Amino acid sequence: MRLGQLQIELPEKWRGCRPGHEVVLLSESVEIKPGERVAELGSGVGALALTLAARAAVEVVGFEIQPGLVEIALRNADLNARLLRGSVRFETHDIRQLGGTEWEGKFDHVLANPPFYRAGQGRCSPQTARALARHEIGATIDDFVRAAAILLRPRGRFHCIFRPERLEDLLVLASRHRCPIKTIRPIYTREGAAAEWAIVTAVKDGRPGLAIASPKLIHQPICSPKSIVQGLKSKR
Repeated sequence: MRLGQLQIELPEKWRGCRPGHEVVLLSESVEIKPGERVAELGSGVGALALTLAARAAVEVVGFEIQPGLVEIALRNADLNARLLRGSVRFETHDIRQLGGTEWEGKFDHVLANPPFYRAGQGRCSPQTARALARHEIGATIDDFVRAAAILLRPRGRFHCIFRPERLEDLLVLASRHRCPIKTIRPIYTREGAAAEWAIVTAVKDGRPGLAIASPKLIHQPICSPKSIVQGLKSKR
């Protein structure tokens, strides 16, 4: 699979909608500066972490609970090493157990594409990696927000992509963990239709005050390889 100039290896059993839309949309939402530290929660095969490291001279750490995906992410890092401006590393680590570690309070940005279905909601994939990515059968959205709050420095930013129908849950949890949501950007794939996704930015120890950013329209289906590549090209 290609993302711009990056070549991304995927698990052999992955079919259908591959990672891509969240990589483009999340990377577009983050204004990173050289020297900053960025964490990704649930980094999978490393596509987003590598995209960010290719954009700027930043330090990126990906946390992933599945050792098989970490192995693939490390291979992807080697495969794309010549394209990276920043450094990237991947850790086999449960995001629910980040408290008290060396990474606590060390990051300027934390990014995540958390599971958007509750356990038992909808059809759960028989493939473990896809099931964990989409359903709260492992880490929950509460776990993701809590982990972000642990990793961030004061005034650091948490960026995630999420389903609009669960934004109420996210708003409550973000406030509970002292990371109030500051902006929500609706994402549409069809004019006149309801938003399918939202890009959310929260600030650790930030002041209350929520803004709805201008919506973004993606003309191709949200998992279309064409829309993925076009999204990356638009950033050049």
